[in-house]
Amino acid sequence: MVAASTSHLASHCIVRHGTTRLALPVHGLRQVLQQPRLVSVPGTHPVLRGLCHERGEFLPVLGLGELLPQDQQVEEHRLLIVDGPEGGWGVLVEDVESLARLESTSELRQTPENPWETALIGWASWQDQKVHVLDVQRFQQ
Repeated sequence: MVAASTSHLASHCIVRHGTTRLALPVHGLRQVLQQPRLVSVPGTHPVLRGLCHERGEFLPVLGLGELLPQDQQVEEHRLLIVDGPEGGWGVLVEDVESLARLESTSELRQTPENPWETALIGWASWQDQKVHVLDVQRFQQ
């Protein structure tokens, strides 16, 4: 159920994960890298792919594959490093497609149907395709 809807223009990093396109606000992104070597952490949720070491910092790395509703396997080639209130962390994606200013429509969902929808804050149109706009801080939680 959608509770409210608003619209605003902001810069986003558009990424692809299988057939899904996502937009993350650029103000929280630190850098984009090739996927580094990850060290797994036993006993954690599958969305936590492991830890990487980047510029003297150990970062938790999350994967989208366990959260997005897809039937296909996706090879994740890129790591987006995000600055959060408790430090940096990473998210794996298949590819980074563009940096673009998007006019996104915010939709606040009262009852998300699956876990990734808690981070979904709206959608936008980019090159005639629907792009899901994520709040990266909600995604980390």
